[in-house]
Amino acid sequence: MIILAYYVIAFLLIRLLITNINYITQPFLPRSETKNTHCRVSVLIPARNEEKHIAELANNLRKQHHRADEILFYDDCSSDATASLIQSAMIQDSSIQLLRGVELPTSWLGKNFACFQLAQQATGDYFLFLDADVIIDEYFIMDAINYLQKEQLGLLSIFPVQLMKTHGERITVSLINWILLTLLPLICIKKYPQPSLSAAIGQCMLFEASKYRELSPHQQVKDNPVEDIAIARLFKQKKIRTDALLSNGQLKCRMYTDYINACQGFSKNILTLLGDSYVLLILFTLTTTFGWVVIAIQWHYIGLILYALSIISMRIQISYLSKQKLGTAFLYLFFEPLGFLGIVCYTLIKKIRKESILWKERII
Repeated sequence: MIILAYYVIAFLLIRLLITNINYITQPFLPRSETKNTHCRVSVLIPARNEEKHIAELANNLRKQHHRADEILFYDDCSSDATASLIQSAMIQDSSIQLLRGVELPTSWLGKNFACFQLAQQATGDYFLFLDADVIIDEYFIMDAINYLQKEQLGLLSIFPVQLMKTHGERITVSLINWILLTLLPLICIKKYPQPSLSAAIGQCMLFEASKYRELSPHQQVKDNPVEDIAIARLFKQKKIRTDALLSNGQLKCRMYTDYINACQGFSKNILTLLGDSYVLLILFTLTTTFGWVVIAIQWHYIGLILYALSIISMRIQISYLSKQKLGTAFLYLFFEPLGFLGIVCYTLIKKIRKESILWKERII
């Protein structure tokens, strides 16, 4: 038991150290004051059944201080009013174009194919891929372009401030930063070339167009459901500088709407977040969910208090970096590991039964 207890403590201290590094370095997308007028930006948006979000995003893009030269929407065979809403937006803004989706080829996943098709039509110096459900403020494109140019990056990915309204969302969507900020010092992504030190989120990926055209990354990862991280690793393998930052409020997103929806969504990528290792996934889950039991048995109340204080310290820092209310974070503090446990169990059951995942009415 003592060896197990030391393992739990060591893992906790490593995560606490990484969280502290992220808190100290403040890896936010910086605000910028000047507009770069010497570059053309293509905003590329894959959309499948996104009638609830399309109009708002189109409106956000029209208000940008750095206006996009072209805004391409790819209607991925939607069965709702997505296409007609894009057509309405085209009347108000001549830079908006609608690309009609075609039948998905064999071996391609839907979003990867949509992004590939968009890039084939784009003409800008920079490609900004956005999910249709994101919300951006009027300075977002200017901030992102200026940072990418200043740091001479081939790829910049921004993690949005996640909007959560239901109990199911609050114990699942918050897990993105709970995992990211306790396992990876974001400052290392830009500083070190190792592909293992990579992070990205498909909700927002900004490419230097020449680098994108050279690698055609969505084509190279066409059947990968975790294309964002795979592309970030690919760029590092090709010695192209990448970075991943947190939104400073410029970019927001409501990722899922309930617990079941979140389980289905996270089951696509939870394994990749833990190094594509089922062993590591299970160890991480057991340690974060039940580690306190081992500490309580071995060191009783004193050990449990110190363990709790470390968890609370991490939670305070993660809440600040994630732009989440601290009170809400504390309210769900002990439910998040259970939410994560549920996602992992759902993923493992799917794996054991060899069942496919249904996402956006398509089998993955």
